[in-house]
Amino acid sequence: MAKVKSNKKHKEKTEKSKNYTEERKTEGFFTVKSLSYIILFAIFLFSFYIRGIVPYNNVFGGETVGFAMDDSVFQMRLVENTIHFFPHRIFFDAFTQYPYGTQLSWGPLFGQMIAFFAMIAGFITNNWNPATVGMPVQSVIDTTGVFFPAIIGALIVFPVYFMGKELLNEKAGLLAAFLIAIMPGQFRDRSVLGFTDHHIAEAFFTTLMMMFFILAIKKAENITFDHWLNKDWAALKKPVAYSLLAGISFGAYLLTWTYGVFFAVVFGIFIVIQYVIDHFRGKSTEYLGVVGIIAYVVAMIMVLPYVDISNGFKPQYYSLMHLTITGGGALIFAFLSLVSREMNKRELKGYYYLLFVSATILIGLIIVKLFIPGLYDYTIGEWNFIFKSGGSLTIAEASPTMFLNTPGDLLNGYSGIGYLLAFFGIPIGEAKDYIVNNALGNFGYNFYLAYITIFVLGYYIIKKPKAEYTLVAVWSVFVLAIMLAQNRFAYYYAVNVVILSGFLGSKILDLCDWNSFSSNDIVECLKKVRIQHYLSLIVVIIVVALLGGDASFSEKTMIFILVFMIIVGKSDGFGNKLLMTILSLILLFLLMGFLPSEAIILKIVLVFSLIFMIGAIIYLQSEASYYRLAMMLFSLILIITLVMYIPSNASPFKSTCGLDTSKWPWSCEATKWGALGEGQYEWYNALNWMRYNTPVPDLPYNSIYEKPPSGQPYNYSKNDYGVMSWWDYGHIITYWGHRIPNANPFQAGIGGGSVHAPGASTFLIAPTEEGANEVLDKLGINGKPGARYVVSNAYMAYAILTVFADWDETDQGYYTQVQSSQGPVWVPTMKYYETMEAKLHIFDTNGLHNYRLVHESTPNPYVRGGAQEKQDKYIYNVLYRGNLPVEDSGYAKIFEYVKGAKITGRAQPNTTVTLTNTIKTNIGRTVSYSQTTSSNGTYEFTVPYSTLGPISGETQFDTKPTGPYTVTMGNVSKQIDVGEKDVLEGNTLTLNFV
Repeated sequence: MAKVKSNKKHKEKTEKSKNYTEERKTEGFFTVKSLSYIILFAIFLFSFYIRGIVPYNNVFGGETVGFAMDDSVFQMRLVENTIHFFPHRIFFDAFTQYPYGTQLSWGPLFGQMIAFFAMIAGFITNNWNPATVGMPVQSVIDTTGVFFPAIIGALIVFPVYFMGKELLNEKAGLLAAFLIAIMPGQFRDRSVLGFTDHHIAEAFFTTLMMMFFILAIKKAENITFDHWLNKDWAALKKPVAYSLLAGISFGAYLLTWTYGVFFAVVFGIFIVIQYVIDHFRGKSTEYLGVVGIIAYVVAMIMVLPYVDISNGFKPQYYSLMHLTITGGGALIFAFLSLVSREMNKRELKGYYYLLFVSATILIGLIIVKLFIPGLYDYTIGEWNFIFKSGGSLTIAEASPTMFLNTPGDLLNGYSGIGYLLAFFGIPIGEAKDYIVNNALGNFGYNFYLAYITIFVLGYYIIKKPKAEYTLVAVWSVFVLAIMLAQNRFAYYYAVNVVILSGFLGSKILDLCDWNSFSSNDIVECLKKVRIQHYLSLIVVIIVVALLGGDASFSEKTMIFILVFMIIVGKSDGFGNKLLMTILSLILLFLLMGFLPSEAIILKIVLVFSLIFMIGAIIYLQSEASYYRLAMMLFSLILIITLVMYIPSNASPFKSTCGLDTSKWPWSCEATKWGALGEGQYEWYNALNWMRYNTPVPDLPYNSIYEKPPSGQPYNYSKNDYGVMSWWDYGHIITYWGHRIPNANPFQAGIGGGSVHAPGASTFLIAPTEEGANEVLDKLGINGKPGARYVVSNAYMAYAILTVFADWDETDQGYYTQVQSSQGPVWVPTMKYYETMEAKLHIFDTNGLHNYRLVHESTPNPYVRGGAQEKQDKYIYNVLYRGNLPVEDSGYAKIFEYVKGAKITGRAQPNTTVTLTNTIKTNIGRTVSYSQTTSSNGTYEFTVPYSTLGPISGETQFDTKPTGPYTVTMGNVSKQIDVGEKDVLEGNTLTLNFV
C-alpha cells in the first residue's frame, strides 16, 4: 500500500514538474492566464461603475446621504453604536418597539466591518468628531457605509470567477463573472450605493464559502485519515488550508446572518449524497469528512463567543442551534466517514451504505423529535420561515417569486401540474406573461438556462461524477427552492444562475472548438483561430445582445441565418450537426444584451456578417445535400420562431445598463438612483424636525441596553415614549428621529392577528378614535399611553391601508365597485375613510379630540400614495358628499396624541353647539377644524390644539390655529383661547352662553 502511494506521489510530482516546465516556456505578461485576470479586473471595475459611480450624484445630492430607508438606516445605527463600543455592539435595542425593545437577530460582522473601515478612514483623513473620542465625523461614517455594498457587490466577481474556473475552466469563470456584474433584479438592487444592508455580504460570503469548499474538495480528493495518522503534512497542506478558509468564510457568513445556519444544511445534504455516490463507486469518502470536519469546527469556534444559551434553539439569534448544526455536523461527518471506511474494508455493496444512511437519518429525526423538541421545532417544524402566509404575504420581499397581484392570488386559476410548473416559472396559462416578467426581471433568460444546466449537471453526476458537480447541483436546487418561496432570495440565486450559465456557455463554446486553445501562450492560441471561433464569439457578444429587443427583425434574422448555416455546414456527422444546432439555439439565450443595437461595433459586425453569409452560401452550394438543405430550413424555422417570441426584457444587460449615446461609456438607468426610496427626503425632513422639536427621551441613543426578561417591558422612564407608525418606518424613526417607534421592520409591534393584539395594525385600522386610544392605552406603561406621536405618509393613507387590515385579519369591505364613465372601477368605501389612518392623514385630524397635526413635510405627488391623494379626496367628495379640499398635502405628517383641553359651559337645552377653528400648517396650508354637539343644558368639547403656541420643554409645533376657537350656539358666537398646558394636562375651560 505504501509503495503504491509512493509511486503515485512520484508520478504526480513528475507531471507537476512537466507542467511547470511548459509554463516556464510561456512565462511572460501576455499569457492566456494574465489576459484572463486583466479581463476579470476590467469586469470588476465595470461592476463597481454600475453600482458605485452611476448613482453617486443622486445618493449624495439631497438633504441627507441616500441610505435605503428601512434596514440600511438601522444598519448605520448599529455601525455608529459599534464605533462607540468597538468591537462590541448591542444585541438588544431599547430604542425601538416601545415598550418592549427588540432583541436583534442581525449578525455583528457587517456593521463591524463598516465601523472598522470608517475608523481607518477617519485615521487616514484625520477627521474625528470633537465631541466623542475615537469617533470619526459623520461624513466619514456615512461615506464608508454608503459605498460598502457597492464595493462588496463588485468584489463578488472574483469568487464567482474562481468558482467557475474550478468547476470547469477560465471561460466558465469569465462568463459567470461578467453575468454577475450585470445581473438585474434583487442582486443588483441590494448591491448599489446606499443599500447598506447585510444581504450583499450574505451573498458574498456564501459564494466565497462555496468557492473554498470546491477548492478544498478538489485538493482533498485523495486524502484519507491515514494521512493524518502518518503526519503527511505535504499532502495535507493544501486541503487543510482550503478547508480552513472554507470554515472561516462559513463562520463569517454566520456572523453576518444568524439564519444562515440553515445553509449549513446545504453542505450537509451534499456530504450525505456524495458519501453515497462515492460508496457506490467504491471510492474512499474520507476526504469529505476531512473537509467537512475542519470547516464546521472553525465556523463553530467563530460563532461560539456570540452564543446565548438562553435563546434555546432559536435560529434567529445566536443559540444552541448554531452550536448543534456546526459542531454536530462535524461529528456526523466523522461518523459517516468511519462507517464508510469500515464498510469499504468489508467490501460491502453500495446499497448497504445507502440503507444505513437512510435508517440513521430516520432514527435521528425520531430521537430529536422525542428528546430535543426545541431543535425539531426550529428545524423540521420551521417551514413558516420560508413559506409565508396571512399578513406575512404583504411583505414584498417575502412573497413567492411568481406571486401575482394581491394576497391569496398566488397563481390563481392554476392547479395540479399546471400550478407546479407555473410556480417554478414555466410560462403557461393566462399568467404566462407575468411569470416570464418575474423570471426575467431578476435574471434575464439565464433563469431558464440555469434549469437546463442543473439537468446537465445531473447527467455528469451520473455519468462522470465529480464531487464539485454534486455540490453545485445540491446548492443550486436548495437556493432555487427558497427563492421560489420568497423572492428576496433571488440575490442568493443570482450567483447560482451565473455559475450555471457560465458552465453551460463554456460547454457550448467548446463544441465550437474553443477547447482547442490548450496553450497558455496567446500567440500560439491565435494561430489556432478558425472561422467557427469568430462566429461563436459573435454569437456570444453580438447576436445574443440583439435578443434584448433593440435590433430590428431583419437584423436578427440575417445574423441568425448566417451563424446557423455556417455552424451546420462546418459540423461533421448527423448527430453533431443536430447537437450543434440545438445547443447553438440555447447559446443565443446566453449573456443577452451585452451591446445594444446603437453600438457602432454592431454596424461593423453586420457588414462583415454579409460577407460571411455570401461565403457561407457559396460553400454550402458547393457541397449541397438534401440533409444540409433540410437542416438549413429547420434552423431557419427555429430562428424565425425564436426572434418573434423573444421578450424585449430578456437581456440582463439591458435591464441593468442601456447605452445612451449622449453619455460615455454607459447610462445605467436601473442604478442611477442608488437605494433612494420614494418620499425619502420628505420623511427625512419630517423626522429631522421631530428630533429637534419634540421632548428628548431620557433613554440614551448610544448605549448598551440590558435585555429584560422575556415578554416583559423594558425599564423605560416616564419621560420616554413611543411613536406609532406602520412597521416599515420604524427604523427611520429610530435613526433620523432619535425616537422610539412602537413597530419596526423586524415585523415587531404590528399586533393584529385573530386576537387583534394591540399594535400598529390595530391602531391604524381602528374604526373610531376611542378604539385607537384603547390600543395606545394597552401598550402603555408608567401610567402613560404607548405612544405620544403618530407619523404617517401618503403611501400609508392612499396605497396600503388595507395591508393593515390584512395583518389584523379584518380585510373586508374597504373597497366597493362603482360604475364610471370608463366602466366599473373599485373605490374606497366609508369604512376606508373612517379608519384612524384616514382620520389622521386624509382629514388632518378634523373633529378628533386627542390628536393634532404638529408638522408636515412638503407634498410629493409623483410617488405611490402621493399621486393618488387628489383622486381619493375627489371620490370622497362625490360619493359621500364631503368637502375636502382636493389638494396635495404634506407627504409625511407628524401627529401628537394629547389629553385635550375640555371646553364646557351652559347652553340652551336642545340646541346645537358648534366649535370651529382654522389650522395653518408649516407649509402654509389651511385646514378646517370643527366639532358639533347637542346641549342638554350644558355642552362639552375636547380639543387637541393650543391657540397660544408651544411652551418650553414640550412640542415646538409649527402647525397651529390661526386664532382662538369659535363656539357657536344658534346665532350667538363666542371665542376662547386654549393654552398648551390645558391641552397636555386635560384641563377644563368654561365658556357659558346662558
